[in-house]
Parts: sequence; structure tokens; C-alpha cells
Amino acid sequence: MDVSRTAAAMRDRDSDAESARGFGALGLDPCAPNRRDPGQDSLRALVESAVIPMLLQRCRQPEAPRRAPPPSAVDALARGALARDGAAASALVASLYSEGVDVESLLNDLIAPAAVRLGEYWHADAADFVEIALASQRLLAITRALGEQLEHLHPAPVGAPLAIVGSPANERHAMGALIVANSFRAAGWRVREAPGAEAAELAEAVRAEHVALVGLSVCSERALAALPQTVALLRRASRNRRLIVTMGGAALSPNPALGEGAGADFVARDARDAVARAKSCLSHSG
Repeated sequence: MDVSRTAAAMRDRDSDAESARGFGALGLDPCAPNRRDPGQDSLRALVESAVIPMLLQRCRQPEAPRRAPPPSAVDALARGALARDGAAASALVASLYSEGVDVESLLNDLIAPAAVRLGEYWHADAADFVEIALASQRLLAITRALGEQLEHLHPAPVGAPLAIVGSPANERHAMGALIVANSFRAAGWRVREAPGAEAAELAEAVRAEHVALVGLSVCSERALAALPQTVALLRRASRNRRLIVTMGGAALSPNPALGEGAGADFVARDARDAVARAKSCLSHSG
């Protein structure tokens, strides 16, 4: 497979292998969030016609015991996202939800591992860069639909802690940060997304209101150098003197001490770990 020629065909995408393979705990997507799949409109229509009605139906039913998706579902979702129109991916998520798999588990036990599986396909030359990028966008569309429905069907209660979840300026990945944001939503937090935010924008946000947590998904090593200044700026600006700053992602997974050295309260392994440790930090600061 000629990776450089395939990547060049994307024109507005970096052909650097690190951006394609940068699938980490909080940074899973190798492509920019605005990349359009030719079948994106039909995919969104499928999400709206299959996933959302299933969510509405489940919302009206009594709570069932939580169950996780079967291990085989991860590979099935990854392959469904790689299929010609992506319909199988949306149908699988809808089916699992109807069978009792909750949104938190769909995010952390299904979609996040499926995104990692796409990275494994890339390493094994089982799919090219364009196929991986389009498949990632399909997973992203499903993840966005789940988040929108969480906010609609289960809005955070008044007084719930507010989290700002995003990525450093000029970072293009979206999937990891979105999974983290939706995991906080599923845990009852109010959430605002800040993809590719400048440090000054984040500082203004924490100055304007009481923010409990800022989470940054760091996928590129190029963003590491600016992290200490970003964290220091956030802490100086924050209205909340006990602001929690957490980080994660492909650039920090090999060496979490880099994030802690930059001033983060902790570096999360994944979205579920981020939520659990944030809750612990809140309880200890209370």
C-alpha cells in the first residue's frame, strides 16, 4: 500500500504517520472533525432514524441492569465503520442499546476500543489512510448523536459541576475528546466542548464562571511544550481556586509524568478513568 500517495490524495490532510497512528487513551481520531464522507448525509439520516428513536424508546422504559457489549462487537463496529456506507455501524450501536447496553458503556467499551481497532488495521496495512479517516468520521457521527441525546433526554441537574473538555490549539483530532465529554455527560456533569481552543480562550472561560474541571486531549507531541504555560494561565485566571486540570491522549500515554510535570492534577488512562478520578478530586476538595 502506498501510504504517501493515499494521504496526498486527501490534499488537506497531513501525511505524517504519527497523525494517522495517534490513537491514544483520549486522542483517538486521525482526521479533522470537518472531513466530509460522501455518505455522511445518509449516515446521519440513519443515526437519526435508528439510534435516536431507540434512545427515546429506552428512555421511557424502566432502568434495566447495566450490561457491556460482547467482545466481538468491537471488531464488528470497526468493520462496519469501514464498510461502504457505514450503515452497519449505526445499526449495531442501536441494536446493542436496545438490548440494554447503556451510553456510558457504548462509549467506553465499544466506540473507544473500535477506534483503537482502526489504528490496528492501519498498522497491519489492512486499510489505507482514507479508509481509516472515513471510518473514524462515522464513529464520530455516532458519538455526537449519543452526546446530543444524553443532553436532551438526561440533562445535567441544576448545580452539577461544569467541565470544559477539548484539545490544545491546532490539534485536529476529535474522537477522543468527544468520548471524554460524553462520558462526563453520562455521569451527570454539565459539559462544554472546546476543540482546538487557544489557551487564552480557555482562560476566559474559567474566568467567566465557576468551572470544576478542564480536560485536554493531547494527541500531538508538538503540543507538549506549551502545556505548562497553559495550565499556569488557567490556574491564574480561574474563578474556582480548586480547578481540576486533567490531560490524556496519545502524546501522554507513554509517559504520564509529562502531563503531571506540566501541572495537571492527573493524567487519565481513558475516559472512564478521567470521570472516576475527577469525582474523587471533587470529593476531596469539597
